[in-house]
Amino acid sequence: MAVDYCIEKDVLADILVKCKSEVKSMLLTEFDEKLYKRSIYKEGYDDGIKEGHKRGMSEGFERGVNKGFERGISETREQDIQNSIAMLKSMNLPDDKIVGLIAKNYAVSEDDVINEINKMQ
Repeated sequence: MAVDYCIEKDVLADILVKCKSEVKSMLLTEFDEKLYKRSIYKEGYDDGIKEGHKRGMSEGFERGVNKGFERGISETREQDIQNSIAMLKSMNLPDDKIVGLIAKNYAVSEDDVINEINKMQ
C-alpha cells in the first residue's frame, strides 16, 4: 500500500508511523473507486463525443463540397449540351444528326440527347 511505500522511502515516515492506521482509514474512506471510474468514463465519453462531432463536421463539410462540385459540373455539362444543341439547330442540322453528334462528343445516351432536345422545344 502507498502508506507502507512512503514509510520505506522515508517520505513523511515519522508522521505515517505514528498515524498509520488513521491515514489508511482516511485514504480508504476518501477514495471512492466507483466515483473515480464513473468520472474517468465520463471524461472519456465526453472526449469521444467531441472527437466524433469534429470528425462528423469535417466529413460533412468534405461531402458537401464534393456534392457541390458534382452538381456544378453536372449543371454546367447540361448547359453545354443545350448550347451545343442550339448551335447545331441554328445550322439547320436534322435532329438525328444532332443526336448522334452530341451523344458521341459528350458520351451520353441518344435518349438523353433526345430528352434535352424535347425540353428545349
